[in-house]
Amino acid sequence: MTCSNHMKQFCLAAHNFHDTHQTFPAAVQRIGGYWDGTGGWRFNVHAALLPFIEQQAMYDQFASGTLTPYYAPADTIINTFTCPSDGNVKEKGRTNSAGTAWSARINIQTCFGDSTRVQGNARGLFTWNGSATVTTTERDDGTLAARLIVPKSMANVTDGTSNSLFASECATALSAGLPALKGGIRNYTGLQVANGTVDPETSHAADCRAKVLDCLNTSISTTDRNALVSGSSSPWRGSRQFDRHQAYTNFNTLMRPNGPACAQGNNEASWGVYPPQSYHSGGVNCGFVDGSIRFITDNVDTNNLNGTIGGGDPNYGGQSRFGVWGALGSINGGESKGL
Repeated sequence: MTCSNHMKQFCLAAHNFHDTHQTFPAAVQRIGGYWDGTGGWRFNVHAALLPFIEQQAMYDQFASGTLTPYYAPADTIINTFTCPSDGNVKEKGRTNSAGTAWSARINIQTCFGDSTRVQGNARGLFTWNGSATVTTTERDDGTLAARLIVPKSMANVTDGTSNSLFASECATALSAGLPALKGGIRNYTGLQVANGTVDPETSHAADCRAKVLDCLNTSISTTDRNALVSGSSSPWRGSRQFDRHQAYTNFNTLMRPNGPACAQGNNEASWGVYPPQSYHSGGVNCGFVDGSIRFITDNVDTNNLNGTIGGGDPNYGGQSRFGVWGALGSINGGESKGL
């Protein structure tokens, strides 16, 4: 009940943001004084919602200068972003070489649809385009803002706000390198697209799809079904509550809920399969664009995880290839979404 209540508060904050700005927050936010790759451009939806969950003071600290989403005040635990079923979330994040604490962990994550990545994503509610230029020079011309910040509004959700996902859960890992399934990401080079000459990191060709069945069948240990075969890649789920990169605070609707996460590469920006995960029995709490909260079970229809050509492509246009679960992630696929 506490977890679903926090999810409700998160969704209501997004509605209040929409009332104020006529859009939902974009997947990337410029907060702070500089247009660089490590500071101002690294903020996410959660940072944008801080003023709407009675955390204006923290937002102002970010906005006042060049504070990053990694260190103080980002290491402050925001209860609204947590679920008490996750025993790791109250543990502080890693420290850097100087002993400074990294960002606190987080359990609520936002949906980028049935796409393999956030960047260039047309399928889900959240996206960002282009890449930030690393610089220490303050800019006011808005050039990068026009490229990176891509907010969407209620009007973009043509499948209906009660049928389209906004948020779900993220089970955190205690540390990188642990073999645990919950919160872990398998660095899995087998997640090639069906056409091996196409790379979704640089291309939006029609065959940019992850092999989700391969992820499921080869990632989990045969001796311990709660552990990944090869442990986590260096980033892990929920470890940076204000970071835009998809490995930390975003999910897609390719793999079933509480399935394994697989990244094509050992990088926080890696495209791949990022399902929601929780420590609740049998499923995950989900927030929808209309603000409603529903519990989605692990056995929700996924078309047997067998996305055909186009499934997972960020720019694919049409009905989801991943069953009801994929359709709930898509905001504009035109599917029938009965649960």
